[in-house]
Amino acid sequence: MFVLPEHHRTSATAQDLSRQVLGQHDLIEILNHLPYMALILTGQREVVFANRALLETLGLAGIDENLGIRPGELLLCVNSRVHAEGCGGAEGCRHCQALQVLNDCLHKRQKVVREARVSARVGGRLVAYDLKITATPLELASHELAMVFLEDIGAQKRREHLESIFLHDLLNSVVGLQLSAEQLQHDPARFRPAELSRQVQLLTDEIRAQQILIEAERGDLQRDILCVPARGLLEDTLTGIQDWCNRRGIAITLALPATPIYLATDPLVARRVLLNAVKNAVEASIAGEAVKIGVVDQPPHVVITVWNAGVMAEHTQHQVFQRSFSTKGDGRGLGTYSMRLLMENYLGGTAGFTSDPAAGTIFTLTFPSMQSYLANVG
Repeated sequence: MFVLPEHHRTSATAQDLSRQVLGQHDLIEILNHLPYMALILTGQREVVFANRALLETLGLAGIDENLGIRPGELLLCVNSRVHAEGCGGAEGCRHCQALQVLNDCLHKRQKVVREARVSARVGGRLVAYDLKITATPLELASHELAMVFLEDIGAQKRREHLESIFLHDLLNSVVGLQLSAEQLQHDPARFRPAELSRQVQLLTDEIRAQQILIEAERGDLQRDILCVPARGLLEDTLTGIQDWCNRRGIAITLALPATPIYLATDPLVARRVLLNAVKNAVEASIAGEAVKIGVVDQPPHVVITVWNAGVMAEHTQHQVFQRSFSTKGDGRGLGTYSMRLLMENYLGGTAGFTSDPAAGTIFTLTFPSMQSYLANVG
């Protein structure tokens, strides 16, 4: 059970307003029959009512124990846990679309509709919500409240990604296969079997990447933890994108210790995480620059870093791991999100970053070392 920040334990006003709201039987009946989540908030964003759909979605028996809680705390938003003020107090909250919707509705007393992303940790696992939030003013016994409706649009966002990115990448791979087939037919002497093999591998990787993300979000991705050499993992990851990096004029440098280092990880999933990290760094670089990858043995972990010279804008830094957030347009934004999802929920590691003008941007991926894994399972 989430512990409320001290500054807004259930107030007498919230308790009184909750009783008054529950007295509005027709309204409560309507809200409880809605197929999507609904809340009623005070002017201080305290929850005084949650409908049946919301309680069922969050696995709550009732709202009594959470009366007076703020929406971010109710959803277990990661930002609500890092500041004494709770929901709305952290640095990242300044860029929270959900918070902006509620504040606009409460302060301007007008209906507001906006999409928002919320990253939560539930039972130690990362959970992402893509929501369409509608907030509308409500007056009750001279109190200015807000009715808030939360519609899950995660399926819509997944479809947008499938249409704009996955199918685009899939088509590129198919076109490459088609060109190889035409060359084999019209000019067999110039046909390169290795290029055909590479195109087939790219096509396979795109399909499997989509499968991994779908299974991970459903919570049924199966891991196969093996002893994986860091060198082999990185070299395998870079093989498939080296030509793409060369076309963009970006060099990749790899710094490895002299002594072999071994990770305890699922190599297929780990490659996907590393591929996303490297692609993100390459896309943030300009021709002539380099992306630097390093490996450090820090028992009980193995740390892989991916560096580029660019610097993220401040608002980007606070949202970079949010599902569907991207600076590259609609339908993007699953690369960095999936890095954290896969690392934390399936590989027993962490994903983080730093970004500043002096040091550039460094994504840090922390994997369990093989030694620590064997010690824990033994």
